[in-house]
Amino acid sequence: MAETPPPDAATAPRAAADLRAAAAGPLAQRLSPKYLEEHCLLPLAVTGAGELLVAAGEPLDPTVVDELCWTYGRRVKLVDAPAAEVHAAILSAQSAATSEVQATDLRGGDLVVLAEEEETLDDLRALASQAPVIKLVNVMILEALRARSSDVHLESTPDGLRVRYRIDGVLHELSHPPRQFQAAVISRIKIMAGLNIAERRLAQDGRIRLRLSDRELDLRVSTTPTLHGEGVVLRILDR
Repeated sequence: MAETPPPDAATAPRAAADLRAAAAGPLAQRLSPKYLEEHCLLPLAVTGAGELLVAAGEPLDPTVVDELCWTYGRRVKLVDAPAAEVHAAILSAQSAATSEVQATDLRGGDLVVLAEEEETLDDLRALASQAPVIKLVNVMILEALRARSSDVHLESTPDGLRVRYRIDGVLHELSHPPRQFQAAVISRIKIMAGLNIAERRLAQDGRIRLRLSDRELDLRVSTTPTLHGEGVVLRILDR
């Protein structure tokens, strides 16, 4: 029952919206967010053949596949998905669930939605220090290194953060975290680079030093103010 076909790229989810919908759906709700994050996976749907279609951002251990088979009582069919997109979808579903609980707890009280500009410095620090945000940023950087990207562009848009990797001179869009995490992701990168997270109206430059196995890397970080928030460029350099 645990024997699983290889990932089928043709049936993989084609948009981040597919993953976010799956993360909020009943199949994913049967597993804990911690489990989904730890294994970077999302149950998507049940196929016509009765198999459970699962998006995986990284290779799954056979024991994890066995657990999925046992939990859902079905064979599992894996499809590839960008790890950053999977983590972003899980994070989005967690945030939506938390917001729903908080709104319910108000029991009819006035709900005031703060504009992005009204976020306090403490709010930004707290958001940027949350484990899911840290993991999302780490995955973005790791994916860039695995893809041999020369730089990573994070662009604030009305729909959220657009993440593009420059590979062989061409920019490829590989991730699109939801808008509610835009400030948190950018603040996390600024904290890592030793930049002032309170300063959003002026350009800043910094760097992040990393070690990956036997590689030591410098990430040169540049931030610029834009119409919909801040833009960030990470230039990846071997030391």
